[in-house]
Amino acid sequence: MRTLRRLSETRGAGDIFRDFVTMYACSLSNVMDKRNRRRREKLYLSAIRKYEKSERELFPELAARTAMALDENPERDFLGKVFMDLNLATPRAGSSSRRAS
Repeated sequence: MRTLRRLSETRGAGDIFRDFVTMYACSLSNVMDKRNRRRREKLYLSAIRKYEKSERELFPELAARTAMALDENPERDFLGKVFMDLNLATPRAGSSSRRAS
């Protein structure tokens, strides 16, 4: 949560969470499914390019913390808890573009 909050100082938490989940899923999927790798790589790059270099360096930390949490308790809905802790379940929460409206 601390790392996500550092990123959300300049962006909406919903945008960051969505980009992280997209990038993490692409990375995991590319290990198993080489056929669709190119398409996922484009998706990954479109997400990561939104961030400055210093921000990009935080995403591997998020991935490592996610992997550790899932390893510690595979039955726990870790990402669901993060989603709820960030108050992203409400229609107007999380996205910087939504906050402006």
